[in-house]
Amino acid sequence: MVLGSLISRLVSQIASEVERLVQRDDRSIGVVTFNRQQQDLVLNLLEASIDSRVRELLSPDVEDGLFVKNLENVQGDERDVILFSTALSKPTGKDQLPLNFGPLSRSGGEKRLNVAVTRAKRKVVMFSSFDPSDIDLNRTSAVGLAHLRGYMEAAIAGNGSATPSSSRQTNMVETDIAEALRSAGLDVQPAFGMSEFCVDIAVKAPSSPTWQIAVMLDGPRWRSRATVTDRDVMPSLLESMMGWDEVVRVWLPSWINDREGNVQTIADAVAAAEAERIAREAVAERDEPTLEVATADGPEVSHEPAPEPTSLDEVLVPASTVPIVEARPERRQSLRVASAVVADLPPSPVRLLDSGPAEVTPSPYVSVEDTPLGSRDELMMHQSSPLRAKIRSALEETVRVEGPIHLDQLCARLVRRFNYGRARANQTDFVRMLVPRHQIRRGDLGAFVWPDDKDPHTWASFRRPAPDERKRPASEIPPEEIVNALLYCLEDAQLDVEHLTRAMYQQFGMTRITDGLRERAQACIDRAVSDQKVTVMADVYSRTRPGTPDCR
Repeated sequence: MVLGSLISRLVSQIASEVERLVQRDDRSIGVVTFNRQQQDLVLNLLEASIDSRVRELLSPDVEDGLFVKNLENVQGDERDVILFSTALSKPTGKDQLPLNFGPLSRSGGEKRLNVAVTRAKRKVVMFSSFDPSDIDLNRTSAVGLAHLRGYMEAAIAGNGSATPSSSRQTNMVETDIAEALRSAGLDVQPAFGMSEFCVDIAVKAPSSPTWQIAVMLDGPRWRSRATVTDRDVMPSLLESMMGWDEVVRVWLPSWINDREGNVQTIADAVAAAEAERIAREAVAERDEPTLEVATADGPEVSHEPAPEPTSLDEVLVPASTVPIVEARPERRQSLRVASAVVADLPPSPVRLLDSGPAEVTPSPYVSVEDTPLGSRDELMMHQSSPLRAKIRSALEETVRVEGPIHLDQLCARLVRRFNYGRARANQTDFVRMLVPRHQIRRGDLGAFVWPDDKDPHTWASFRRPAPDERKRPASEIPPEEIVNALLYCLEDAQLDVEHLTRAMYQQFGMTRITDGLRERAQACIDRAVSDQKVTVMADVYSRTRPGTPDCR
């Protein structure tokens, strides 16, 4: 590969900046490039540096020395300052930037970007040969590229933390909405954030320590964005990139016609976010192991503090009197009985699992016929109560028949039922707002909508594609369903990871296994092992059965 002169100049600037930083202070430095070719070019320039200290810092023996890596191999290394090269040039005579950004263009590319920019302890300095607007989001669906564009725009806007800004534009509608939300008992902060990710109104429950809901308006900030893509796509990144529980769009016609309905929608979103926060905290507390002390009247947990032991005999408890502890096996804890530490006990008996996972039953995937629901113009009437009722009814039917179903797929399909060939971001945002929050289950492997009659923890089935029907891509299959298929494949077999992965995907009609599919399968395998549904010994996986020793 021959690097263009523009990229070569940029790489030279990176090498010069390294030399300047080395001469100025003692902060540790790392360089991250898009690909191996740029990594080699930067490394060659630094190895030929006239500054002997630069060459010394490149030695692998130097603690926190200077490293030069690419997006594929930077994971695990941290430095005070990261110089991040985003060098890519337009072909001669072409106006458009090629959107082949290597790992960032592939599925999961946003994770590569996150790893790269979080290697910095103090700051990231970006070097780019193109403008963020050159990443045309109309020409790519890669999440990694959308995140890169947003991050570059934030870098251009300058340093700073996500704190309320006093210099943001305000308008009467924003003030009116903020006051209405305060009257509803919610905490509100207008113009929250920075750069393109400024949130018009941040909202949270009074008891929440963090902001939860991002409210986006069609006000001055929305109109100031240069393109339709910027106005409609960038706000959708707030959930996935910035960690908001939900983004709620409020359009001026909707606010004028239905103030109470919009306030209630936002209040419901806050209530759902707060319920999820409380549930997460409860799970975290529940996961802490508790020792149940058997008594004549049944199990009882001692909460009373015990007097300080005065001798070793008061601390040590005979092993025969210590009951078996129900605790997560991966957490090694000191056991306490009435606050006295039980130390140096002989090994307690191995606990046997009381029951194995339920038998898994495959079934064919049943689809709802996507009959037309209305016209494009009708879907634009967001404030229409009949429209909302129609959409909610269609959502309910689809989730009841096809659930669990990927949230984005559900919303996009419903938009297309209003005569859209391709779902638009502002319309899918509107539909997403109408999906019942309690049915949405979010995780590292995606957000899925579950029908009320299916419990993700106990559901024991998976859906095979019906003949001549569309095969779901792996990203649209819930991890719980993949785990069930894994258990089915291990019903009468013991398999290594490669054979297990292939056998599992064959259940969903897939025969070509890519690296992305392997990563998703491995994440689900790890989950099954963590949940003690699958046991692994010598890199061979088998299904956990009743009586299997819990000795991991």
